[in-house]
Amino acid sequence: MATLNQEVTFDKSLQLVSTTDLQGDITYANEAFCEVAGYSYEELLGQHHNIVRHPDMPKAAFADLWKKLKAGEAWRGMVKNRCKDGRYYWVDAYVTPLYEEGQHIGYQSVRVSPKSEHKQRAEMIYHKLNNGKHIEPLWSGRVARVWASAIILLMGLLWVSMNIDSRYALLELLFVASLFFLNFNELVTTPWKLNKLKQSFDSPSRYIYEGTELFDVARFHIGLLEARIKTILGRTADSTKRLQILSKELATISITTSKAVDIETVELEQLSAAIHQMSMTASEISNSTVTATDKVGETQKHCEQTQINMSETRQQVETLSEDVKQAANLAKELTDDADGIAKVMEEIQGIAYQTNLLALNAAIEAARAGEKGRGFSVVADEVRALSNRTHQATSLIEQSVDKMQNSLASWEDRMTHSSGQAEQCLLTACRSSELVADISNMMNEVHDVSTTISVAAEQQSVVSANISENVAKISQLSQETKHHASELKTSSSELAKKSNDIASLSDMFA
Repeated sequence: MATLNQEVTFDKSLQLVSTTDLQGDITYANEAFCEVAGYSYEELLGQHHNIVRHPDMPKAAFADLWKKLKAGEAWRGMVKNRCKDGRYYWVDAYVTPLYEEGQHIGYQSVRVSPKSEHKQRAEMIYHKLNNGKHIEPLWSGRVARVWASAIILLMGLLWVSMNIDSRYALLELLFVASLFFLNFNELVTTPWKLNKLKQSFDSPSRYIYEGTELFDVARFHIGLLEARIKTILGRTADSTKRLQILSKELATISITTSKAVDIETVELEQLSAAIHQMSMTASEISNSTVTATDKVGETQKHCEQTQINMSETRQQVETLSEDVKQAANLAKELTDDADGIAKVMEEIQGIAYQTNLLALNAAIEAARAGEKGRGFSVVADEVRALSNRTHQATSLIEQSVDKMQNSLASWEDRMTHSSGQAEQCLLTACRSSELVADISNMMNEVHDVSTTISVAAEQQSVVSANISENVAKISQLSQETKHHASELKTSSSELAKKSNDIASLSDMFA
């Protein structure tokens, strides 16, 4: 990533806080760190911490950092970091190992805005380190000169004591010894302790923060303790901010919960009323279903009786149909017989006509015969009279036969029509019997369904009662939840107050 020679500064009150795991991957970054570095929290989370490392940082500084951290000690130093857009920013960083339940789980870093003289000194020293130059401390030579001066003074006093009166030699030796013991701390203890501190804190950071004077190493050690306290206060303030946010969220949640419980209570009351109404409706349905089941049972019995009656009617219609068919056949036979009679009557009519002609001829012949033929004429007249009467009788019989034929024809037509209707009635009776059988089966099914509905309605009534009890319990729990929400609101208010107290305490010692 390209770098820009443009510095980003931030307010001295801000503390840039981040934590990493043992591999250096970021596990937390506060809002101030994200804002200054130019990354979002999501972009930093899980990334290695060298995402903000600037190429101007010397390896010696990071070597000193990891040396301290691996030894379980804290490290303080000036760090030049790179922003997302390539710009840079300086921080006064304090890094410590992070423990959880006694286990080393990672590292934490709290950074503040550095002093300008520290930035200038860091730029100078880091430039030397990047160019392969070493930093030589001056205070070690000064300690050596102090020791040399003390030894020269001691040797001079011894020489003087050897060249003056021996009576004063012991006094001078005692004087020198007294001076040595009176200045033992300055001559022995302080240099020894400073040398021990030098061994522990001889690093580029010490030169940056305190310089190379004799007691700068002690001031650097004190500065580490101050940085440790500031880090503790910084982490406390950072955690307090999150606690304040959480307390506000808890207060909002408690208010929302309380409102939701109020709405839920109203809805539960409506639900309870609806369930009560449903229970009553279920009871009414159960009663109505029982009544309907009884009615269906009665209807089923009527259907069974109707089916029996239809079966009997069917048999009667079948018998009637057979009778009508036989009557139609008889009518046809009578019609045929009447036709035969009509033909016989036609023959008789013809015989009468011929007889009448013969009688007429006989009368004519008798008239021709005169007196001889008078007796024959009388017979001819009688025969003619008989022929006329036969003709008249035959005519009457023909009329009667015609009427009888017409009646028989009409009867045959009616019998044929009645036979067709009887067959249609038989088909209708069969269909009606089948329909009644289907209705009976359907009534059986309706009876079964009604029984099932009745049982289900009773069960629904029991379930409604159970639901009503559960709704009552839920309503009670809602009231308890509302009470807990009120307590939560109070607790969140107290938490917010305590968080503010802790935050103000941090500011007080910062």
